[in-house]
Amino acid sequence: MSQHNSYDLYERYLVPAMFVPAAQELARVAQPQPGERVLDIACGTGIVSRTLAPLVEIDGAVTGLDITPPMLAVARSIPQPDGTAPITWVEGSALSLPFEDHSFEIVTCQQAIQFFPDRLLALREMRRVLVSGGRAVIGVNQGFENNSAYSAFNDVLMRHSGIPLLAAPFQFGDPKALGALFETEGFRDVTVHQVKVSVRFPNERSFVSATLFASGAAVAAFQAIDPAVRAAMLDPIHEDMRAIFAPYHQGDEVVFPLMMNIGRGVA
Repeated sequence: MSQHNSYDLYERYLVPAMFVPAAQELARVAQPQPGERVLDIACGTGIVSRTLAPLVEIDGAVTGLDITPPMLAVARSIPQPDGTAPITWVEGSALSLPFEDHSFEIVTCQQAIQFFPDRLLALREMRRVLVSGGRAVIGVNQGFENNSAYSAFNDVLMRHSGIPLLAAPFQFGDPKALGALFETEGFRDVTVHQVKVSVRFPNERSFVSATLFASGAAVAAFQAIDPAVRAAMLDPIHEDMRAIFAPYHQGDEVVFPLMMNIGRGVA
């Protein structure tokens, strides 16, 4: 499977299953107002940008920034509804934002800062581009200790592949550490909201396949495994997950909680 196809799958399966409800929680904490300018850092295929655009309305503006051109290509391919703020898609790094100082009222970053090589620099850049009184809002997963379904899946993947394929997205789950990032970079009125969203997949197989073939955290490491070995893993992984997900069935669907931290600070 090509990388480009993995980004299409990301938008088709992972976004509605988990990133839509996460974006709605991020918007609730950000409290966007009509006419505000928003920068969505590490926007991926654009779900946070598309969630905020109608909230800042036609007089506002949204910029989605990502370092991965194929992600932006998918974002650009999705039609934008009439009557919302225009969205501009920009290729660039969170560690060196290509924008002037004091350009935005809101900066968001969903499920990305845990992967950044320099988190403090990312916060410094967010504060630089915010107007005085602007808000930075960052969403990350809590740790495996509060996300038992994903912890169990990571254990299954470790058992079959020898690689902790899902460790990275859950590595920055301490709410105090998230709050400290904001405070170290001079943000005020810092709060960290602990929230729960419902992840919803049609069945166990769709969850396993979407995570392994579309998740930015897992896909590169999984694709690096020898194709024959990888193919032989899938059925045993699906079988193990059927038992783990038995308590999470709602009809034919699998529905389970994802615990997140959403940090907010004022520049």
